[in-house]
Amino acid sequence: MAKKQASKKFAKKTSPKKPTDAIYQFKLTLLGIQPKIWRRIQIPDCKLHKLHLHIQEAMGWNNSHFHHFDIKGERHGIPEHLDYDGDGSIIDSKKIKVSEIVPRDGKKIG
Repeated sequence: MAKKQASKKFAKKTSPKKPTDAIYQFKLTLLGIQPKIWRRIQIPDCKLHKLHLHIQEAMGWNNSHFHHFDIKGERHGIPEHLDYDGDGSIIDSKKIKVSEIVPRDGKKIG
């Protein structure tokens, strides 16, 4: 009598999925105004331009002016709107993600 070989099916080992949907929390405070006006927002990772839109929405503003972020001595915004000198010193806010500028240790920016 022929021996039957046992057929073993092994489940393919997969590593657990890494969380890719980090949520970033910002406290936005208007300077020079009393009483203080502030908002706390939580957003997924996105381009700085989209962060600008989240800020506009949180503050109830209507996006009626150009924006820029000064981060660690660098200016981020939309170059064709802000580069009046033509020196190319504006980093395009449509190309840089929040995750690229937020410190990984959780410390505050600036």
